[in-house]
Amino acid sequence: MKSWIALLFGLVIAGCDLFDGENNGEWRTIRFDLDSLAAIPDTVTYGGRSYTIDVELWRNFMPILPPNYSPPLTASIQMEQYDTVMTRRSLYIFGQWIWIIKDSSTAVCCPLVTRDLGNSMVNFFADDGPPWPTGIEVDVVVSLLFKPNSLTPPIELKIRKENVKINRLS
Repeated sequence: MKSWIALLFGLVIAGCDLFDGENNGEWRTIRFDLDSLAAIPDTVTYGGRSYTIDVELWRNFMPILPPNYSPPLTASIQMEQYDTVMTRRSLYIFGQWIWIIKDSSTAVCCPLVTRDLGNSMVNFFADDGPPWPTGIEVDVVVSLLFKPNSLTPPIELKIRKENVKINRLS
C-alpha cells in the first residue's frame, strides 16, 4: 500500500512539471525579425473601431530589497479606443502574448494576463521579465484576440508601440 501511495505522489509531482512553460507567465528569449516589426501597425481596427495601446515598462527597486537583488521587468498594457467608450459587453478582448524587442538580436516574449477593469477599460499584464537596464528604449508588440460573441471565432491582431522606455521605480 505504501508503494502505491509513493507512486501516486511521484506521478502528481511529475505531472506538475508537465505544465511548466506554456502559458504560465514564463519569459522566453526569442529571435524577432526586425523587418516584420515595421509591418505591424500601431493602430488596429476591428468592428469599425480603432484601438491603440499604451505601454508601461518598469523595474521596481524598492528600498527594502537586498543590495544584490535584481528586480524583474514588469509590463502593463492599457487598451485605448479612439472613437467611443469601449463596450466590453459586446466585444471581448484577450491578451495573448507580449514581445519586447531590445535590439536586432535580443527579444523576449511572455503570455499576458488580461484584467478587466470595468466596462470601459482593459489591461494586460506580465511580470518577472528579464533584468534589462532601466532608461533604455524598446519596442513592444502585443498579440490580442478580438471575440464579439460566443458563436464567432476569435480574430488575432498584433499591435505595436515603439520606443517605450524601461522606467526605474524606487
